[in-house]
Amino acid sequence: PPRHDRPRRPLPIIALLVPVILLAPRAAVAQAWQDGVGEDTLGRFGTWPEYGPGDDNKYEDNLIARLHPDRLQRTVAGHFYELGFGARDPGEIPADPVVSVLARNWVFKRIDVDRGDCGYRLAYNALSAGFLISTEEQGCSLAPPVDFARMAYVGPGGAVVKSLTGPTIEGRYYRRAVDGDWAENWLLVWAADGGAAGVQVPILLLCSDHPDYVQWWEGELYIHFDETAGATTDVLVAFLDGIGSRAEAEVAGWSAALPADVEERCRLLSRTLLPFPSGCREEFRLDEAAGTVEVRDTYAYEPWADSWDTPVRGLAPLPPVAAYAHDRGYPVVVDPAPTDLGLPTKNGPLRALIGADTIVYGLPLAPLWTLNLVPSPAGATWSARAQRLLEQHTATLVWDLDLSTGGGAWSLSGARGQFESLLGCATPSRGFFLRRCRQVLAKVLLDFGAGGPWQLRQVPGTDHEYHYLIHFNNHPDYPGDQDCGAGAPLEYIYQYALHAGDWTTVVDAWADIEKIFHYLEIVSDWAWMASSCRDYGGGGAFLDMFPSQWMGYLSFAKLARAAAGALGPAVSERGDFAWYLASKGMVPLTQRLGFKDGYAAAYYDFTADQVCTGFGEYEPNPDAGIPGFWCGAPVGSLIDYQAKLIAGESFHPLVDQSYLRWVPQDYADLMQLAFAVNGGLAYDLSDAAWAYNKYHAFRSVGWNPTELAQMWSDMHAEDYYYDTLLGPDLPDNGFVYLDQVCRDQTVWALGNWEPGLLTEASVDPVTGTLTFRLENDGALAGDVAMTVLSRDAPIAVLIDGAAAPYDYDPDWGVVSFTVAGAGRHAGAVQVPFILPPGGLEPDAAPAGYGDNRVANGDFEECHLHENWSRPWLVYDLPYYNQPLAESGVVHAGDYAMRLHCGGTDDRCNTFQNIHVGPHEGYTVSFWYNTPFDLSQDSHFSVVCQEYDEDNPAHERWRALQIPGFVTPTDGWQHAEIEMQPDPLLPGSAIVRLHFRFQDESATIYVDDVELIPETLVAVSDPGEPDAAGTGPRAVFGLLGCRPNPCNPSVRISYLLAAV
Repeated sequence: PPRHDRPRRPLPIIALLVPVILLAPRAAVAQAWQDGVGEDTLGRFGTWPEYGPGDDNKYEDNLIARLHPDRLQRTVAGHFYELGFGARDPGEIPADPVVSVLARNWVFKRIDVDRGDCGYRLAYNALSAGFLISTEEQGCSLAPPVDFARMAYVGPGGAVVKSLTGPTIEGRYYRRAVDGDWAENWLLVWAADGGAAGVQVPILLLCSDHPDYVQWWEGELYIHFDETAGATTDVLVAFLDGIGSRAEAEVAGWSAALPADVEERCRLLSRTLLPFPSGCREEFRLDEAAGTVEVRDTYAYEPWADSWDTPVRGLAPLPPVAAYAHDRGYPVVVDPAPTDLGLPTKNGPLRALIGADTIVYGLPLAPLWTLNLVPSPAGATWSARAQRLLEQHTATLVWDLDLSTGGGAWSLSGARGQFESLLGCATPSRGFFLRRCRQVLAKVLLDFGAGGPWQLRQVPGTDHEYHYLIHFNNHPDYPGDQDCGAGAPLEYIYQYALHAGDWTTVVDAWADIEKIFHYLEIVSDWAWMASSCRDYGGGGAFLDMFPSQWMGYLSFAKLARAAAGALGPAVSERGDFAWYLASKGMVPLTQRLGFKDGYAAAYYDFTADQVCTGFGEYEPNPDAGIPGFWCGAPVGSLIDYQAKLIAGESFHPLVDQSYLRWVPQDYADLMQLAFAVNGGLAYDLSDAAWAYNKYHAFRSVGWNPTELAQMWSDMHAEDYYYDTLLGPDLPDNGFVYLDQVCRDQTVWALGNWEPGLLTEASVDPVTGTLTFRLENDGALAGDVAMTVLSRDAPIAVLIDGAAAPYDYDPDWGVVSFTVAGAGRHAGAVQVPFILPPGGLEPDAAPAGYGDNRVANGDFEECHLHENWSRPWLVYDLPYYNQPLAESGVVHAGDYAMRLHCGGTDDRCNTFQNIHVGPHEGYTVSFWYNTPFDLSQDSHFSVVCQEYDEDNPAHERWRALQIPGFVTPTDGWQHAEIEMQPDPLLPGSAIVRLHFRFQDESATIYVDDVELIPETLVAVSDPGEPDAAGTGPRAVFGLLGCRPNPCNPSVRISYLLAAV
């Protein structure tokens, strides 16, 4: 494939280790053919709406923009060139049609339109240059918004061109009784000129029977057939040049006679288009050793018989996306080579094997494994900084677990970045976070209830009912974006199991994991890859839905490979199926970046700052009344869809790797364009999502490290200034900043890891040697494949002191070798190393900048063990007021927590998570005060939300509403909440203590918050958390005073119980 020749820049050591379990050895030859997508896979044809064409039912596709029309939609598009057609007499006003679906699969759909007194059937697909009308009526009409001027056909004496707008009746239409029979089955029509577009789009019609007459009448081309009771007539409507067009001057020369080459093209297409695909059985076989997958497509066709006995030969199309990718150097292998039909589609050129019903092509396998960094001298600084931030903000991350997985469809926001960051942190930090992740798995993602998997509506929608075509857990759900809603949770589940080592959950919940994958299975589609199932791809076309769908395939494949040992070969085959889907998906995923300049620019007009968002997810309809349709300013698009921080909306490392492997120049050009159209680095980066997701991408494609370091410093000074730097669209900001820090050089690879446990990894910059220790005695113990990312080929690889064989891929910059056998192993890889001048050292955190927020307290431990300090965390969105440490009014000590609201629509919330442990009830005690009157409508409450660690599906709430009319003279008031034991919560409990103040313009102070258990539970003590000890142990200790990192001169004090 073409490679981007940007010079490699010296970087700090980029060494990475990826332990990968080697499953049962594959056979030396490729697998036997397995069933791929087929009749049970519906793609866009099965999941998108069906509407009958009529006066108010227009194609959403703009034919003057040379689109290939393949579906109908109830919409008034307002385009220059629209098609409306129906089997009805001229001038008849059609009744509202009754539309039903007769057949549908991933490449084909047939609908029936019944108007009461007339009707017809319409078939369209992803792999043909036209649509097929079938009717028992006397004729059908084609009603464009521009007037057809001429038609051409082959009569008894040869090709004939007739005017449709001549001065006499005889000159305006074809009459069989007068003009004789057609000698061939086709009719070509075109307009007088190109209209506003300035180009001609000739239309080709293929008829199954001799027409009685053809006329242009009151804006419609009407084709009438002899009335024969019960006889079916088929008309195939296609475009002479696909999405291409002809110059006005050229077509103007056809007025006197049809050129011989045009006549021959019509004749060729009149035979080539007749095998109209109505189904495709796809099979695949993987060759893991060769890194390829073969795909075999076998087609079925709509039956066709015409009055001319036109021979119908087989036609086996190559998916147009694959044909386009092949032209750009992507290794699509097809033997024998297909024939180019000269019919470009909006997804690529249409090529096929003529006279065959089967085509076989090969693709590279998608990469399964993420490359993860281990520490380097410069990276160690970033690692320490990331660890500190993680420990300060893990409780915020935990709350985001609940926010982002509401409804069961969406993944943990930023899950991948958080998981990879956790690997660089202390074991207790990981333990708490992973336990909360486990609760989300059990409670939300895997709890599909009685509804089972995604269900497709069996009754076609009308108007906007198609929003509920997909059912989730017996609840009608909007289908748009659900490919992210299914793909991202699979990635989340995989990351959880990988980092927690909890593969038992994967095995036990396999049936539910299959249900999540089921959605991705039924919407897989070669044409557009179902980037989003809503019309026009929804808006998540570029970065949003497609990468998360793709990662869903990859994550399911890896989950299946891990679970196959316990569940058997059938699960392994399901993993192969997902891997094959991911390998197909990698083609449009990578090729979309260069699609604008590499293909679409030949057919569409673009401005300098526009970029195609994919293969049709945003239709190229610039005059549809929606700015940026199908193409848009890249920075605006990226920010819009990145700001929400759904995991699938980020550049995943495997997406990065695929881009850099196959389309590095396209990738670099996109990044350059994104900066160039927004004034370079001066672009307002108040939306942190843009920076956090793009920093790694910029660096990967060769941006100068000095420039990036300055950009990093400018954007992310460690002042925690949420409102300004982190933007209003982020639910909780701590984890965003965490991901920003961790994106470049952080410890990612150490920790609880299956199938191998890396216990050490370090780099010696003097010798360029990476050393590591691997404990390979987990549940999946066996040979472990290792990879190390190195700019240059290694000098040596040593395993347990002995030289080991290895492979080096200069394109990837990857060293591969195997650590054989269970047990503990020591390894070393020596690689050439050059430390760049200056490195990438972080700036010192500014002191005294920003508000003194309570949320920025020193957070030493995230696991919430006993005797560890913990802060109050920001509960709400950042554009609401944040709780502050206040020294002006206190109950005891030096500081209290201030909750302030600026108006009746304002609010200020804060919370903390407290590990109670087994208990027999507890009391929450606190003091509060306000120097202002509170109205009766004020809302000040404290909520206890209790979770059972042993049974996370159980939880309970208890709230204390503080009465209004508290006057300044009342001073400090004391309040308590008593929580009694709950028989449904017998296990060790975590309590979320949440203060909420809203709907009032006032200030409230809170101080001396205590959580007092009724009975202490004997646990080992004394000693540090997790250390051995004897005797009773206090559940809580004194928090004491901790420095505020934003302003070291101010100290924050809050008491959690001295018991």
